[in-house]
Amino acid sequence: METSAGEAAGGAFACVISLVFGLVVLAMMAFWLWMLIDVITKCPSEENKKLIWILVVIFTGAIGAAVYYFVQRPKNPPAGALPPSGPPPGA
Repeated sequence: METSAGEAAGGAFACVISLVFGLVVLAMMAFWLWMLIDVITKCPSEENKKLIWILVVIFTGAIGAAVYYFVQRPKNPPAGALPPSGPPPGA
């Protein structure tokens, strides 16, 4: 039984789509894990805020991680971080 060129091309296309989809899913899982670790280590422990963000990120997956990233993630550098290099202001 022989396959036509169209069937072979269709199989290759399906393989490429599967690979792209797999890479997107892997990237989303990595982002979710990064945000979960960020919530646990950097989110301030004000009242139950940290626990609520942990639950949001865990139960809503990548969407909750994206919400945390854009809404709540601390934007200031951590304490003890080096200031940007260059001359001091006013010099």
